[in-house]
Amino acid sequence: MRSLVFASLLAVTLSGCVGAGVEFGDTARTMDVPTAAFPCEHHRLTRTNFVKPQYPDDAMLFYIVSQREGQDDITLEFDVAETGDTANIRFVGPQQYLRHATRQKLIRASADAIAQWKYDWEGSPRYVEGCRFTIQFETEGVTDYL
Repeated sequence: MRSLVFASLLAVTLSGCVGAGVEFGDTARTMDVPTAAFPCEHHRLTRTNFVKPQYPDDAMLFYIVSQREGQDDITLEFDVAETGDTANIRFVGPQQYLRHATRQKLIRASADAIAQWKYDWEGSPRYVEGCRFTIQFETEGVTDYL
């Protein structure tokens, strides 16, 4: 009996207002947070440069084959500096994801994309912290064939 897995990847930005390499559990593009930082959700930002995450084929194949039907989320949090650049990109999902090489690749690809994003401010520029970006990975349907 062979199993044929039909899978789809659904990458959805659930929320987000919208350096150097990162070690897992660490922060990418570190920047000192000014004392006058504001929460992200209270400011209106327009993303002017969106780079879609490029997930490695081997990581996606392994992920799709190893998952049962269901959904996994990868959530990263980041700040936006007065220049409109992203900073302090960090993974805020379940810590057990950091122990799995495939999920590490997915997290790294997401962080690499966020590092290239750029924002414009509505009003005067400020430093905001705690913006979020969540990717949903969803696998659908497993069918057995004789």
